[in-house]
Amino acid sequence: HANMVALYYLGGFIYDVTAYFFTALMLYLYIRVRSQGMVLSAMQSAGVLLAYVAALNSKEIAVVGAGWILAYEVLLGRPRKLLLPLIMMAAGVVFSVGKMTGSGSLAQEPGYQTDLSLHRYFLNNRIYVNDLLYTGFFNFTAGRTLVIAWIILTLACWRLRKPEAWWCWFVVSTATLGVSFTVFPRSGPSLYLPLLGWALLISVLVATLFPRPAWRWSAAALVAFSFSYQTVHLWNQRTQPFLDDVRGVSSLIAQLRDLGKQPAPHTSAIFLNTLLPDYQTYFIARLAWK
Repeated sequence: HANMVALYYLGGFIYDVTAYFFTALMLYLYIRVRSQGMVLSAMQSAGVLLAYVAALNSKEIAVVGAGWILAYEVLLGRPRKLLLPLIMMAAGVVFSVGKMTGSGSLAQEPGYQTDLSLHRYFLNNRIYVNDLLYTGFFNFTAGRTLVIAWIILTLACWRLRKPEAWWCWFVVSTATLGVSFTVFPRSGPSLYLPLLGWALLISVLVATLFPRPAWRWSAAALVAFSFSYQTVHLWNQRTQPFLDDVRGVSSLIAQLRDLGKQPAPHTSAIFLNTLLPDYQTYFIARLAWK
């Protein structure tokens, strides 16, 4: 995804990758059993709960995962087994309260301050939808456009009358809740987990609308081509700043090696000129000189 290139170049986004992984693992462990009409064993329940905790420990946006499990059980569970989903919901609430209140809470950090208003919700989610679906040309610049799109999606799910479609509707409607009210919008790589929700929704819509396998594969290929075209088209301009930064790192490492020697232990080195920030130069030199 061209708007998520930082996932590939910046180690700081490992938290988004692991939040995605553990949330997807949680869904797989749960749905694999419940879709067959079976009840999770104690060990299986523990696995789902541990995956959820790992997702929470990865990044706060994963808190919505408990709601996804509860919605699946309400819409598709036969017979309904609500104990584990409710336990997960309680864990998510405790986690959220801890992040929002108390001394040193995350919500007090400048980059995580929240504005609990409809204006902020629509402002952020217009950015998120455009980033996720390459829909800049649809001009999601007004709240009413976002509302109209959501109504159309709701009517489509109502027309299909499939609980799987309603579940995916709930997933995409809640996927960005963790970042819907932040004063500083998250975009690009921070939307990796919501991208999973949209992938699930598109898959279910294709499988529902096209009963024949050949039609499904054709529709899937068309969607894949559309997204791939946008990605290839935008990839170079999105990656260039990261490539420039990498070249600076490579250049510094080469210059250090070209010196032919390294400082002896417990001595100091002075860098008179470097193109990289001081802290990067410091850590790269320590690694290169062991």
